[in-house]
Amino acid sequence: MKKNKRTRSLLLWMAACLFLGACSAPQNAPVESTTAETTEAVTTTEEETEPAPTEPPVREPSEIRIGMIFYGEEGDGSVLAAAQKDGLLQAAAGLGIGEEQILWQYNSREADWTQIEDSILACVEAGCQVIFGGAREYSAVIAAIAEEYPEVMFSCVGSDLYNGTNSGTYGISLAAAQYLSGMAAATVNTTGRIAFLASKDSSDPEVTDAVNAFAYGVWSVNPQAVVEVGVIGKWFLPEAEYQAISDLQGLGCDVIGGYTDCAAGLQAAAAAGMRVLGSGTDEEALYGAGYASQTAGAVVYRFDLYFSTKLNQAIQKEVVGEAWTGDYYNGAAEFRSAVQMPEEALLQLASWRPVEENESQTEPDEAESVAAETAAEETNPSEPGEESSEEPVGESAAEEETEEEEIPVITLDRETGYLTNVRIHEIEVQEETEE
Repeated sequence: MKKNKRTRSLLLWMAACLFLGACSAPQNAPVESTTAETTEAVTTTEEETEPAPTEPPVREPSEIRIGMIFYGEEGDGSVLAAAQKDGLLQAAAGLGIGEEQILWQYNSREADWTQIEDSILACVEAGCQVIFGGAREYSAVIAAIAEEYPEVMFSCVGSDLYNGTNSGTYGISLAAAQYLSGMAAATVNTTGRIAFLASKDSSDPEVTDAVNAFAYGVWSVNPQAVVEVGVIGKWFLPEAEYQAISDLQGLGCDVIGGYTDCAAGLQAAAAAGMRVLGSGTDEEALYGAGYASQTAGAVVYRFDLYFSTKLNQAIQKEVVGEAWTGDYYNGAAEFRSAVQMPEEALLQLASWRPVEENESQTEPDEAESVAAETAAEETNPSEPGEESSEEPVGESAAEEETEEEEIPVITLDRETGYLTNVRIHEIEVQEETEE
């Protein structure tokens, strides 16, 4: 019996061990499986939360596309178009942008709004990030298109285009540089009469400022000189400019400056033997072969300064609209002289403005009168009522000589808006009579 009990106990013990072993095996298996599944789940989650690739913060220069819309045919002699094209090419090259990335669009001067709109939309469809309108006539069409494409920057020269977001305007005042041009003209002048071609009359303040600045520069060198201004009536009218050269040369003018959009007049003047002052550009190709030998200098636009700013904005993926104005003082207008200028030229330029309307240097104010009287008393210290024992030798002759050499005062004429040393001539094209 004992043996049976011992055997039974041993069997029970062995069964218990087998039972415990069987129970422990399933407990370990799930742990390994769970760990693997958890690791795989964590790995999957990490892969899903990795950030997607983002676009570069800036564009490469090779990605830039530029549109330029011109008013007129290519190579038609437009000074403004030539200056803007040169400026854009210079700005693009400075940023590593090739000319093949610029889409040039030309429209005839008789183009209607539909043609102009097609030119602008062609630039949009080509992926241009910035589009320039090369004439103020485009501003209304550009304004409407700019509202439809807020991601594209639009800018129009010489206009009031500006919506505060993606459209703006740019322009350059040539007045101060024209002052230096007038000085150069007077330096080479021999007849006392100097010509100037003006696109518009005094109804256009921009042109009037250019005329007055040129005339004041002339006067600063030769107070006796007269500026004969031929008013063409339009910005681009070659026939009228040819006629103007004939008329102005007939008045005795031997040197000429100007402010129009046409190179025809200055080209004809150089061919006729007159000294010429370029306006807007100094390209010999624009003014003809005779220009290089006849030029006394040139007023030059620096549109590259503005275009560089806009192209940089496109590279930085910025969309900006601004009203930008350049002039001589911020480097956007230059005068490149071909003659020896007076040393004081740049000093005078700081205050080139003429006497304002209704002012007269011949009628000094009270303070000037007191200063003049004080200076006179210091020169002649005799008491009132006393006669000087010594009479100045040649005093009367000196006074007469001073009166004869008195420098005329240059003032603004209220009626015409021009300086008083300016004479205006409305140019009329003479029709050819049939033989």
